[in-house]
Amino acid sequence: MKYKLYKDVIPEYSALQQVLYNRGIPIEEQKKWLNAGWNDIHDWRLFGQNIEDALNFITNAVSKKKKMLILWDSDPDGAFSGAIINNFLYAYFPEYAEICVENIFHTGKQHGLGEFDLDRIAAKCDVIWIPDASSSDYRELEYLYNKGKEILITDHHLADMVSPHAIVINNQLCDYPDKNLSGAGVTWQVCRAWEEKYKDKNTPIAKNLLDLCAVGNISDMMNSQELEVKAIVNLGLNNLKNKFLLEIAEKHSYSIAKMNGLNYYSCAFYITPYLNCIFRSGTKDEKELVFNSLLDKNNNQEVRSSKRGEKEKYIPLYEEAVTITERVKRRQTKEQDEMVDLFEQKIKEQNLLNNAILTFICIPDEIPQNLAGLIANKEQAKYQRPCLVLTEHQDETGKIVYEGSGRNYSLSEKENLMKELLATGCVNWVRGHENAHGVSIDEDKFEEFLKKINEQYKDVDQTPTYWVDYIWNSRTLDGSKILDIADLNIYGQEIPESLVAVKDIPLNSNIVTLMGLEKGHPTLKIDLGNGVSAIKFKSSEEEWEKFCNDSKTLTIVAKCNKNEWNGNISAQLIVEDYELTEQEEWIF
Repeated sequence: MKYKLYKDVIPEYSALQQVLYNRGIPIEEQKKWLNAGWNDIHDWRLFGQNIEDALNFITNAVSKKKKMLILWDSDPDGAFSGAIINNFLYAYFPEYAEICVENIFHTGKQHGLGEFDLDRIAAKCDVIWIPDASSSDYRELEYLYNKGKEILITDHHLADMVSPHAIVINNQLCDYPDKNLSGAGVTWQVCRAWEEKYKDKNTPIAKNLLDLCAVGNISDMMNSQELEVKAIVNLGLNNLKNKFLLEIAEKHSYSIAKMNGLNYYSCAFYITPYLNCIFRSGTKDEKELVFNSLLDKNNNQEVRSSKRGEKEKYIPLYEEAVTITERVKRRQTKEQDEMVDLFEQKIKEQNLLNNAILTFICIPDEIPQNLAGLIANKEQAKYQRPCLVLTEHQDETGKIVYEGSGRNYSLSEKENLMKELLATGCVNWVRGHENAHGVSIDEDKFEEFLKKINEQYKDVDQTPTYWVDYIWNSRTLDGSKILDIADLNIYGQEIPESLVAVKDIPLNSNIVTLMGLEKGHPTLKIDLGNGVSAIKFKSSEEEWEKFCNDSKTLTIVAKCNKNEWNGNISAQLIVEDYELTEQEEWIF
């Protein structure tokens, strides 16, 4: 087990100040970051001259009653982007939204226009609004443009250039300063721009859509160090309006409360996974039902409950949507667990850990396409190295190609996996974000790819390392700091949860207790002194016996927790990992 301090501890800093300082937020900027609000949301004019074209697109579509097709990506950011557009149009132009607007989406985990029948799309509409996708669909955009279609793209994905065949609003393709804003953020800014230009800027329509915008940014793992992202999350989660979001938050209120309320981190743990599963793994009907529950014009609609024993009961659509997401999540979890077992077997049989990047090659239909990114994310976190999950298939020429998903290790020394993959010169393409993307490699270039990527990573230490905010021993253990850290409400993407290390704890049977054995939940409690205890879940009698050995010392890496029992509060550490070593013998 390896652990390292992020930075040297500055004694005069509070726990909050030290943790934020460790994560790259200087002490003089911390108050502003913590209280980020409206003044930290950028002026929409910074998107450049295309923004005026986007506003004219909306005005002309509505005034001329043009049939609008909204193509939303089947992931939370794409779905929330689509919901923002629908709710915005319905608030200002209810008749137009009811009669002239149609939504379409992918049945699987595809992105953009590539998988659609473009002639069918062209036949259905006069104008097309594509949020969270298609900036780089140059061929498809040209085809639709030549069919006489006006197209607006509000996106945040990387692309080589601005298409001349669409109105493209993309924070990556202009001077907009926040490159971490999600598709929902860009889409919301366009709606806000229209509102400010044509309506009273104090009207609450755009403001009341910030909850969808916030959860879109969280679900797409946008960098919470970014002041604008932090502002959107603060404002959106503090003003939750959407009935589906309110319902799912209420369903998980106990767990959310244990994470200090609704924040970036609790949303990422107890709301985003349900959204991911429905939009990535749900059936067409399940996706459509949940998407419709996000729309203000639909969410109070009465539908028949699908719960066992309640099928004669009618409930609001948003309640049924939450039931559906939970059902799909259970189904996905079972499927995902089966896949993880399969991949663990591949690691052992194929010695996959010999390579710098953990790369799985699957045969067709071995893994559901919608699980590739989830599995890659789980494996990178477990093995603390980048991961690719690729599936073999034939392209239109008959050539064997490996395609799938890539995820970087969040604390890797190499901070841009896309850049590293492209630097090999062996990949056909990498599409998406810098550290979460799709990737394609020809079979005949795969061995060369592995050789080059191993060379690029040869000086990178791949040993799993825990980054900690404090390192204590049994004499310097600071219970007040533990309690302060346990109360922190700051975590998000690039602001990982605090870990601490306590080293060289002398063990004996008097300080170690085995609890919960009779209930099937064996748990170790270790008295560390200074009023602090450590808890090790999923333990056993064998592990308890090891901890009772007075010739051993214990070092732990742990999360900080506040233990409340019968009105008493004590500092507690939840063990993430540990190491037992022989005590040194002193000879005098």
